Amino acid sequence: MKESNNINNLTISELADKQVEWYHRAFHIDSNRREALIKLSRFYQHNNQFQAAISYAKAASEIPWNGFYAADMADYENIPHEILYFCYGWIGDIASARKHLNKALEYLPYHPDYLRDTKFYFDYPDQGIEGWMRFPELQFLYETAKKMDSILEVGSWKGRSTHALLSGCKGKVTAVDTFKGSKDEQDVHKDGKTDKVYKDFIKNTKGVGKLVVNKQESLSAVKDYKDKEFNMVFIDASHTYEDVKADIRAWKNKAKILLCGHDYSDVWPGVKQAVLEEIGKPDGVVDSIWYKWMCDLPKISIIIPTLGRQKKLENLLKLIDENANYPNYEVIVRHDHFPPDNTGVPKMVKKMVGESTGDLVMYLGNDCVPKKDFLILAVLRMIKTFPEMDGLVALNDGYWHGEFSTHFLASKKLLPGLGTEFFHTGYFHTGCDNELSKRCQKIGKYVWAEEAKVYHDHPIQDGFKEPLDDVYKLAYRADRRKHDLALLKERAKKYGFGPIEEAYLYPEKKK
Repeated sequence: MKESNNINNLTISELADKQVEWYHRAFHIDSNRREALIKLSRFYQHNNQFQAAISYAKAASEIPWNGFYAADMADYENIPHEILYFCYGWIGDIASARKHLNKALEYLPYHPDYLRDTKFYFDYPDQGIEGWMRFPELQFLYETAKKMDSILEVGSWKGRSTHALLSGCKGKVTAVDTFKGSKDEQDVHKDGKTDKVYKDFIKNTKGVGKLVVNKQESLSAVKDYKDKEFNMVFIDASHTYEDVKADIRAWKNKAKILLCGHDYSDVWPGVKQAVLEEIGKPDGVVDSIWYKWMCDLPKISIIIPTLGRQKKLENLLKLIDENANYPNYEVIVRHDHFPPDNTGVPKMVKKMVGESTGDLVMYLGNDCVPKKDFLILAVLRMIKTFPEMDGLVALNDGYWHGEFSTHFLASKKLLPGLGTEFFHTGYFHTGCDNELSKRCQKIGKYVWAEEAKVYHDHPIQDGFKEPLDDVYKLAYRADRRKHDLALLKERAKKYGFGPIEEAYLYPEKKK
């Protein structure tokens, strides 16, 4: 009774200190359980001491499940990630918050609070639309749709997946569905007996992207479209083995680039069997979405001639690995020397192209900063614009916007018409990319890919303000630029690709 009276006389601050003390005592008594550390983490989260909360939640995560009957399993699954995403968000570490929110959703994929909080951390948050698509699957559809110009969805229900596709795709999304549900899933498709599903679908997708609706059975609607009409086809209708097999067989030729579908999991063995029998092993599975590339993904040779700037080169190689998102490429790096043994970019590029084994060549300077998906986006732009894989895709360097290509993805099929070299070897440094761009434009084999970003970390971005490093001083030396400009004008006249704007060679004068 005396102890109780003492506690009742403590201030709030003193009670808080006692609370922390007792939690630490509990952990000292049994350090094989997470509960005390989770309680401490919650205490600091409640008191807005987010870094402390993170530390205790991470410490708790180091303790494995030991099978103790009274332990709360949530402390070993979603709760640490729930605390971590909340606290990382408050200290501004959005990448870590996103990571732990995704982990929490792995354990509780339809938790309303977790789904609500996606709006703080993701470009495409959960929309609260009824359906069975899990959040990582919505993210896959949204991110993939951003790479496509036309998409067809077989099976839309109330629009949960359709909304993600519409939000990502800049082109048209076609939804094929009767909106009456699947015959084999009537227990969960009760709303399909009325027109409620279609009304909800229209409401949920209103004002989002360019939508076309085809209210037909899958195998009837397929007759309305020609082969390779869509960049991407997504199949999520009936889930029986027979129906999935029939849908894949009917729709696979309508996809020019990507065929994918939902519910590739042990929960739906018929779906897995149908996929494996019709198209073989998927190229990838994200959560339960399977996907298969319907076009050959060419091998890409990324060539990087380099001089000095070792840290920039190391950063470039790191970002290529992190951001390519492409399964079939090689990287070739060759080091140049300063004068008197300087080879120069044009001659090095020609030599490296000769060494490369890829179908397509991507040229990057060591001062490039590749952004997310830069390689897959460039390849998709090639496939969509030049089906014969015989063009040049200009990459978005953050400065020039389609006028010409400082860095590119190009087909070796162009070489015979370009004198066997992408960069004419008569140039020192400037002018070669201008000529390549103009000549490809002239024959209709040039496209700018705004979406394929490789920021050019170059003095061009700030108007060539001093000081310049030795590499830039060499590349933009007055006598070399004068020579390159004269040669560019001469070759423009010879090959008829003028007029030449001097701002291309003197970009510091660009207005």
